[in-house]
Amino acid sequence: MKNYIHLKYILFFILASLFLPSCQKEENLLLPELHIELKDGEYEKVLKDKRYKASGSVTLLDEHGQLMYVNKLQHFRGRGHYSWQQKKKPYQFRLYNQISLLGMQTAQRYCLLQCSNDETCLRNAIALKTSQKTGLGGADVRHVYLFINGKKQGIYLLTTHIEATMECIGKSDIDVLLYLSGYSEYKQGFISNNEERNQLTGETRKQQTAQAIADGIQKYLQQYK
Repeated sequence: MKNYIHLKYILFFILASLFLPSCQKEENLLLPELHIELKDGEYEKVLKDKRYKASGSVTLLDEHGQLMYVNKLQHFRGRGHYSWQQKKKPYQFRLYNQISLLGMQTAQRYCLLQCSNDETCLRNAIALKTSQKTGLGGADVRHVYLFINGKKQGIYLLTTHIEATMECIGKSDIDVLLYLSGYSEYKQGFISNNEERNQLTGETRKQQTAQAIADGIQKYLQQYK
């Protein structure tokens, strides 16, 4: 029954995203504002090299202009591949501490996704929300106006950054990870010392192997950001 209800909402939002007018052309929408202030010349360096990590600060205002958060950034940089080739660029930034922005999941890294190929700016938001509602997890998302060095960039999707950690891997997923990665013989784990290995339970060995796989996934993802 729950799945049927979720399906109805999904279909409704998909149809709405197809027929609603472009939200990027609406200047009177009440949305939170995310202001990124970078040091002189830093933004130009980001535009030339998406991997360049710029220094600066972030300020978040709610839809009524009230201050919600302000702090220094650990770094601000570009992201994406095809999307980075678009006129409207996607970005990501890292804070010094984990914090919840706009009521989203607590995170240290956040992404700013542009809506170049979606005039409604709803499809990615629907996909991410659907993933959460159906128990698949994934990034949290909010619509914001993005400003960089005082210049309005338009509407963006502010999302939490997906991390490949053991916290986001359920117990039932560990065996799947091991199977897909070819570790059918996970009993030996990743411990080199035989005596130490023999003292561990099978579950602990499995956890260590899965953690190594998660670390590998994280390194792999970093290559394509």
